[in-house]
Amino acid sequence: MVSHSLALPMICFTTLWALVGVVAPFLVPKGPNRGVIVTSLILTAVCCYLFWLIAILAQANPLFVNRNRMTPCLVIPTCWSAGFYFNVTFPKHIHTPSPLDCSLI
Repeated sequence: MVSHSLALPMICFTTLWALVGVVAPFLVPKGPNRGVIVTSLILTAVCCYLFWLIAILAQANPLFVNRNRMTPCLVIPTCWSAGFYFNVTFPKHIHTPSPLDCSLI
């Protein structure tokens, strides 16, 4: 079985954006726009790293969990007004969706 760990992606992407934000500014040649380029590199590294970090952590620990995985499968044909094509029957423990429920998915 494969172990799903965040250690390897965290190390790789932290290293990548640290190189862009810390090492790359020292490689910018001297010139009139050097300050703008260095600032752009640092801001790019910080923003991209934070965006990646938030995205990966949101997938690792989701805040919203689908409690009933069958509900979207049963509600979608009704909301698309094509329920008669699929002959949808709802189990007893799931309520029959009304058109008002379509705005919730």
